[in-house]
Amino acid sequence: GFYLFDGTSLAIGDGGVVYTPHFTSHSAILSYSFSYDHGEHFTEIGEEIPLVDIAPGGENARLFKGADNHLYFDGGGEYWKSIRDADHIPSYDYYPLIEEANNRQKWNVVYILANDNYPNDYHTEIQSIRDNINLDGVDYKLVWTESVYDSKRIAGAVREEGRRVYYRKKTGEDYEAEVLLYNFNLTVGDTVAVNWMGQQLMVMEVSQVEVDGVMRRQLGLGRYSVGYPPTEVDEYWIEGVGSTYGFLNSGYEGWVGAFVHLLCYHENGNLIWNNEEFDDCVMNSNGEPATFAPQGAEWYFDVFNPWGTHPEYQRFYVDGDTIIQGQQCSIISQHFVDTGHEGGEFVYEEDNKVYWFNPTTNAFSILYDFDAEAGESWNYEVGECSHQVTVDSVGSVTWNGHNYRTQWVRFNEDVQYYSGKIIEGIGYEKGLFPSIYVCDGLEMYDASEIEYLRCYVNDGEMLYHEGGYDCDETTITPPSHPEWYYEILNENGTITYQYMYQAGDTIINDEPTHILVKINTLYDKGLREEVTHEYVFELNGKLYWWNKRSGLFTVLYDYEAEVGDSWNIFVGTEILTMHVDAVEEIEYEGRTYRMLRVSDPDDLFSGNIVCGIGHLTSFFPERLMDKGDGVRVEGMRCYWNEGELVFKYGDEDCDAVISELHGGDLS
Repeated sequence: GFYLFDGTSLAIGDGGVVYTPHFTSHSAILSYSFSYDHGEHFTEIGEEIPLVDIAPGGENARLFKGADNHLYFDGGGEYWKSIRDADHIPSYDYYPLIEEANNRQKWNVVYILANDNYPNDYHTEIQSIRDNINLDGVDYKLVWTESVYDSKRIAGAVREEGRRVYYRKKTGEDYEAEVLLYNFNLTVGDTVAVNWMGQQLMVMEVSQVEVDGVMRRQLGLGRYSVGYPPTEVDEYWIEGVGSTYGFLNSGYEGWVGAFVHLLCYHENGNLIWNNEEFDDCVMNSNGEPATFAPQGAEWYFDVFNPWGTHPEYQRFYVDGDTIIQGQQCSIISQHFVDTGHEGGEFVYEEDNKVYWFNPTTNAFSILYDFDAEAGESWNYEVGECSHQVTVDSVGSVTWNGHNYRTQWVRFNEDVQYYSGKIIEGIGYEKGLFPSIYVCDGLEMYDASEIEYLRCYVNDGEMLYHEGGYDCDETTITPPSHPEWYYEILNENGTITYQYMYQAGDTIINDEPTHILVKINTLYDKGLREEVTHEYVFELNGKLYWWNKRSGLFTVLYDYEAEVGDSWNIFVGTEILTMHVDAVEEIEYEGRTYRMLRVSDPDDLFSGNIVCGIGHLTSFFPERLMDKGDGVRVEGMRCYWNEGELVFKYGDEDCDAVISELHGGDLS
């Protein structure tokens, strides 16, 4: 049958019988009036059938029989067709609200505040599903929100099962208990409690609405209290779209002192649904959401100069705006503190992509695609060259309460630029723009190399900080964190060195994590070249290592393992199984250390692990990480903590090494 609710209701049921159920007073009891003389007893096509009792649609409402022998209702702006019995109800495709293969779903929701300035105080919140997370053994997708009043943050996690959508709200670093957000199995008369407030709703109608050119089922719901049933529809739940209050806002009307409306819904950047009562997808009475490179933005990058050992930095800053090829662009200037070199670049953001102007080709190309997921790629142009960047994994970092989505990316070519971390809304950790040298297959900025992002500042507010230096610090400050010194055997037989130090701390996927910077050092050429950043944390006797390809942490060392135990190290897409062959105690300078003798089937990471210090051959499984590059890390020589030599392996003059690293003459 079909149903209309507007104080009084109409339903056409089996055998053509017409029912007009309605609520009696304020009770939840339905009373019916009906007639057996309608429907099949009428044979003339188009003959109108008198409406019994009071029906919706006003005086002009009518029932009539169509040429297809179905009854039709026409009135009150509604047009309905009867179904003879349930077996004849046509099937339809269900549209999941959470698409497992799609991490680019976005809802734009406007909040019109109910204050003295109503209706002139309003803002748009963007709610988006991005990235996966496992909570207590259950797979969810993260929901991010942002507005002019709130930077991007993780609002919670959602999942869909059996046409029901569940939500875990994030408070601080914790996720609250799961609540029901939607149930698309409901039908007319059903009640449901939703969202973290437990709002009671009743389904008042089930209908269809056109979405992106196809008809989808929608539920009309009203706020419900026992003994006081709703009299009108407050919100609609549209399959594959969600509530007309917004994805996270089912049952939301009146909660926040605002009138709430879903403006638009996008999938993969395409508009799927829009609210015809509004003209735009973004409405803000006071400013616009922050975009990439707003006026007042500054970036400070740590730079190592191969002809000196004092720390240097490179500063990028937004220096006004201009219009290029019809696009409103931010002008980003850059300043090298050592050379005073200046330069200017032009960028604009659209649909969470940052476009960079290439003066060589006189065209824009994508510099960053902040929405790209693991396995997705984009091409950018530098000079006359085009390079592809691939996202290996996605995650998040937290600094001072600010959540940032991260992408771990790599080139599909030999060039190492863009092999590292991109922070959404901020940029690449090793410099905002590729150098022109990238076009020639090199990865360098003139004579200096950017090591990592020190700071990101907007309008004087520190929004991100990493490492042990202040934003513009250039004085020598000996590290107060661990430092490692390894020997490297090159393919040509020469001996060089790898220096690694703990540069600072960050948070990745809610885990407090140490940042380790690795640098290959060539004393004979006076050159230092950073290899990579790695990320580790220790918990319950295990050292965990961030796998950039999978976006997950893997056990690097199990300090508490016993003889016969084993563990797996996930290196990129490969698995290294480590076996403990022996456990010993060794002593150095009065300190006793537990040492594991370990092996693996292919002898890629076999050797000795000194607990609390690291593997004596290479801290990470370099032989599997750097296959084919002609560099093999072959042994730890020195380990310092807070400037003190804690462990030495071999005959290296560690005092001379640390002196050179912290300010000595490298010639």
